[in-house]
Amino acid sequence: MRERFPETSITIVHANSSVLHPTAKQPDLNSGHFNYSSPPTSVKLSKTLEGLLRDLKIDLVFNDKVVIPVEPSDDAGAWDGSFGLQSGLKKVKLQSGQELEADFVFVSIGNKPNVSLVENVDKGAITQGLIAVDEYLKVGTPPDMPSRS
Repeated sequence: MRERFPETSITIVHANSSVLHPTAKQPDLNSGHFNYSSPPTSVKLSKTLEGLLRDLKIDLVFNDKVVIPVEPSDDAGAWDGSFGLQSGLKKVKLQSGQELEADFVFVSIGNKPNVSLVENVDKGAITQGLIAVDEYLKVGTPPDMPSRS
């Protein structure tokens, strides 16, 4: 984006405290609650990437999230939740209350893995919308994962 639009303001809003995940926690496999967690990365790599983004004059907003509207607003200048090129400059609200102006919105969250192939064969192998696997990446139902092949 920066190469194509050298003078355009670009802002990245990220819910975490850094671009990558240098402080990602290892999941507690004994809790019975399974969530995907990005693997931790080097703090140096994360800070280097942030520096490169700032050198490219890309603004970074950490520990905040974009509020994606679910209902239309009476304000014609408010972002309606649509992605891509907007019909003019729109106000994008953040959870913190801050507002950003945008004429193009790229949303990079909300990807949901397609687990239907596994779910059609074994509904019990799906935990919170993810495929449960053991330490060897074998698919299984959480309570009996170690003995299942």
